[in-house]
Amino acid sequence: MQLQSIGGGRVVNHHPLGVDLQKFCRREDVLSVFPGHGFMDGGCYALALALQTHLRGSGVPATLYAVGRQGCHDHIAVGVDLPGTSRVYLDADGMAGGAELAEKMSRMELGGVPAVIEPFTKRAADAAGVIDYHEVGVPAQLLRLLRSHLGPVGRDRLSLDYLAVPAPVSTRASRAVGVPKPF
Repeated sequence: MQLQSIGGGRVVNHHPLGVDLQKFCRREDVLSVFPGHGFMDGGCYALALALQTHLRGSGVPATLYAVGRQGCHDHIAVGVDLPGTSRVYLDADGMAGGAELAEKMSRMELGGVPAVIEPFTKRAADAAGVIDYHEVGVPAQLLRLLRSHLGPVGRDRLSLDYLAVPAPVSTRASRAVGVPKPF
């Protein structure tokens, strides 16, 4: 099942939670939380910390993962293991499977260099210069905004049952086939 597709330099989500998360991350009030930076400058780490806390508060075990070149924390995402399926990942681009996340990173961030998904370590993140923005309270601000925008995100909202509609080929096609609206 396809959770995301890449076309024309854009990431298109096919799961309602992915669509909603992507929209959230593009809101002006969310982007204004970062002190002169954004999701490409360490904001992925701050978002991952906020998402992990939010999911755990909803009773969903969530783990941080590094995505990028072997041994390098180029990007941080949150992984959730769903019963009976594989792991899904959440980041500012929405919700993806492992192969989709690695492909997105390789194509859109690493210039075609193969991307791997590895367990997150604070030491490797520090070595890569990944910033979490704790000192200016960004993860806490993102968490507050996430709670008000998404509400509780239990396993039901992560369910792949929402993918009963075939994955659209474009955003125009997604309206035509009736992809479920985000929560």
